Amino acid sequence: MKHILSTLFSVSIFTLIIGAFPLQASADIKYLYVSNASEDTVSVIDSVSGNIVNVIPVGDQPREVVSNGEYIYTANMYGHSISVIDPTTNIVVDTIPLGDIYAERINLSRDGERLCVGDPFLTKIAIVDLTTNTVSSIIPGFNDPQTCMENSDGTLLYVVNQNWPNSNGYISVLDTSDYSTVATINIGSYPVSFTILPDDSKLYVGNYGGNTQGNTVSVIDTETNVVIKTFDVGINPYDLVVHPDGSKVYVMNTYYWAGQSGGTVSVVDTQTDTVATTIPVGDVTNSINLSSDGNRIYVTKNDSGKVAIINSETNFIENEISAGIYPWSVAEWTEQDPVVNISVLSDSSVRRGHDNRNYGASDFMRVRSSGNNRALLKFDEGEIESEIGGGTVLSAKLVLTIIDNGNNWGNGRTVDIHRLTSDWTEGNGTEDDRGDGSGTTWNCATDSDIGDQSKDCSGTTEWEMSKPNEPELHPWIEAPTDTLTITSGLTGEIEYDVKSDVQAFISGSESNFGWIIKKTEEGQNGSVEFGTKESSVVPHLLITYQP
Repeated sequence: MKHILSTLFSVSIFTLIIGAFPLQASADIKYLYVSNASEDTVSVIDSVSGNIVNVIPVGDQPREVVSNGEYIYTANMYGHSISVIDPTTNIVVDTIPLGDIYAERINLSRDGERLCVGDPFLTKIAIVDLTTNTVSSIIPGFNDPQTCMENSDGTLLYVVNQNWPNSNGYISVLDTSDYSTVATINIGSYPVSFTILPDDSKLYVGNYGGNTQGNTVSVIDTETNVVIKTFDVGINPYDLVVHPDGSKVYVMNTYYWAGQSGGTVSVVDTQTDTVATTIPVGDVTNSINLSSDGNRIYVTKNDSGKVAIINSETNFIENEISAGIYPWSVAEWTEQDPVVNISVLSDSSVRRGHDNRNYGASDFMRVRSSGNNRALLKFDEGEIESEIGGGTVLSAKLVLTIIDNGNNWGNGRTVDIHRLTSDWTEGNGTEDDRGDGSGTTWNCATDSDIGDQSKDCSGTTEWEMSKPNEPELHPWIEAPTDTLTITSGLTGEIEYDVKSDVQAFISGSESNFGWIIKKTEEGQNGSVEFGTKESSVVPHLLITYQP
């Protein structure tokens, strides 16, 4: 089952959809995000040309893809994790560990703040808090819990138990206030997926059957928690989605155990709970997804590595587009509001033990424990205001590229970004050249002569980088603007969320002196170097705004 959530704004910013519950019609479609289980990637496809425009590495064997309107979440089955993708940059900005849970199918709460993660092999499910990207609850007591999903107001949680090796499965109904079981509903053979009507009145469960070649769907009245009808569909009903208006349920029949490539889609009339028509797709199919306006049906095809696009009005395949190897799930995303990319104006490092040394022209900024190395960055406020005009900032992300990782981060340690409260001067010193003129050092916001080995500052040009027990003396806001976890082996781009600071700079409520990046616990091991404006990977701000 797929569950849609489209973010609602007074003016549509963007809509990313995947599954069964559109809350808002999408605008013109731009990109498809397709998880490729055998490549450990997500393909980004231009839906107009059908061309792959980006390939995003994720975890081991990505399966279900969903979104809460801001991020794309990919379940990495054998990676035991969730990859969090920012669709504005196509960067994995976080990875949520799930312990030993095999994440195959994930579904969103209607408010977009939680994910329910099923596990086809174990006896427990996970609830993920998307406001913190952490697992908030592990709920035991199930039998092969394939899929789980909340009702519309989040008071009930439905869990499909395949109950292998027993012949029939069942649905567990939980009260979300304490996750206690309030009902158990027996259904058909080896159920895998389900969907629920937008008004919560009925639940549709596909009885997959495994190698017994199941071919039925059970309909459950959610008021009474009773199966009110069971009807035939195709062989091995493996995935289900519901039309936005609730009039139809689409059942993907994979035919996996039938020894043939005969995948179909059964179109179910929800008034009569009968199959109105059957759409031949061919191949061994993996999943079915629906556009937010209900006009397009997406079916992933295992053998051919393609996505079939079906017109839901005519029930005919309009197009097939290539993805990767073993495409598993599809997300549809429309073009976002304007994004501006602003390169850094000034960047440097300060290092304890090199108290009067400037590194403003170095091609890297280092953050590490030895010497308490810290990075400084500043962006041109005038350029920011010129780019967005009178627009409203929707997001602002400071993007850095890791060019060297000391791989000494243990299980991962946090690195904070803080808004600076004092102005500073970049300078032209490097590792090999002390430079000349003025520039920032550990002792000075602006040292008037960085060429000597003395502290050449006082008053407003001096700052206090030490004295950890006297934070009021520090030239930064003590509460970090954002925090990231750096791990050994981490490479490529990282993003800090600095929206609140950029908004404050533009409004004039705070002065723009940029940011300082430092480890949360500076005494612990961990060394990382980021590219500077003197390198080939220049730090930049990505600002999304509404004109």
